[in-house]
Amino acid sequence: GNGNGNEDEDEGGTEGEIVHYAANACLMPVLAADGAHITTIEGIGSVRKDTTTGNGGLHPLQSAMVDLHGSQCGFCTPGIIVAIYALLANKPEVKYVEEHLDGNLCRCTGYRPIWDAARSVCVDATSARVGMGCGASGEPVGPCGTPCR
Repeated sequence: GNGNGNEDEDEGGTEGEIVHYAANACLMPVLAADGAHITTIEGIGSVRKDTTTGNGGLHPLQSAMVDLHGSQCGFCTPGIIVAIYALLANKPEVKYVEEHLDGNLCRCTGYRPIWDAARSVCVDATSARVGMGCGASGEPVGPCGTPCR
């Protein structure tokens, strides 16, 4: 990356600092991505797992979206996951994600399960999960109260 433009180290700026952000590929000119590292939904995680190395599998955010019923029709899910992933990469705290998660539309879930999934993978989420899609021991439960797995 090009850094944050702040040359004064005393001000907290660092040369080459990596900043993650989600962009709509349909609206971003290809030359605007010159020098950028691009992560797509496929790069975040996949249901495929390499049996020889053990690498692969779903990212914890993707698993949370499944376990907490954050996806119904699936049309908006990749964009929402990428947006949440970018926020978590910058600052994985509930308050930060809550303040910055916007710009994605979902007509199926009503946003609560999506927010529960995002909140559940934040570093300060231990108390946030209890009573919001999870049982007392932290296992995911569905809207009916039955454990998902």
